[in-house]
Amino acid sequence: MTLRLQKFLAQCGIGSRRSCEKLIIDGCISVNGQVVTKLGSVVDPISDKVCLNGIPIHKESLVYWALNKPTSVVCSCKHDRKYKRVIDLVPDNDSRLYPAGRLDVDSEGLVILTNDGKLCNIITHPKYGVTKEYVVWIDNELTAEDKLNIANGITIDNSYIARPVIKEIVPLKSGCKVRLELNEGRNREIRKLFAAIYKNVVRLRRIRVGPVKIGSLSPCKYRPLRQSEIEQFYRYDK
Repeated sequence: MTLRLQKFLAQCGIGSRRSCEKLIIDGCISVNGQVVTKLGSVVDPISDKVCLNGIPIHKESLVYWALNKPTSVVCSCKHDRKYKRVIDLVPDNDSRLYPAGRLDVDSEGLVILTNDGKLCNIITHPKYGVTKEYVVWIDNELTAEDKLNIANGITIDNSYIARPVIKEIVPLKSGCKVRLELNEGRNREIRKLFAAIYKNVVRLRRIRVGPVKIGSLSPCKYRPLRQSEIEQFYRYDK
């Protein structure tokens, strides 16, 4: 059975499908000794020798982790001089992991770690509409006008309209706690959204990604995804 080269690379844990396509275009991948730069090329995972910058690539067993990221940890595979990486919190894993989506360094909560490029794409690409749920602590109450503005959509970065679904608002002595859902989640979207209505985010925690809930996971702890959770993610691709 043959596979498209970028799909094979993603399944081997090299990166997301898009990042693997870039590696091909940049001439980093060779098949049976010949550099391949054409997207759509196919390989036989059993008989073909595929290399990344001259180093042979072998297909890994697919692994899936749900992890509770604390603050001051980055969702990146690149080494960071200041912060620990989220993948460093699973130290005993032999597979090449990467986060399926991001939480900024000041945010906390659920992150899915995997070497399954297709599942990563399902979680992160907006066309699949995988819902992410957050709890956000802000420094002021939400007025009726604020709620209406959020329902109508808040323009972010002069180009994108964010329309989170507010599920619950809990008044606090100072400010309030808001539980909301997003189907996409761009870079610092929630913080920018509340800043647009003159509210500061004090704390931000992601509690669900699609079918996976953070549950009782403590900060820095992780668990394997259940098979039923993996199957539910793949249903988004139908």
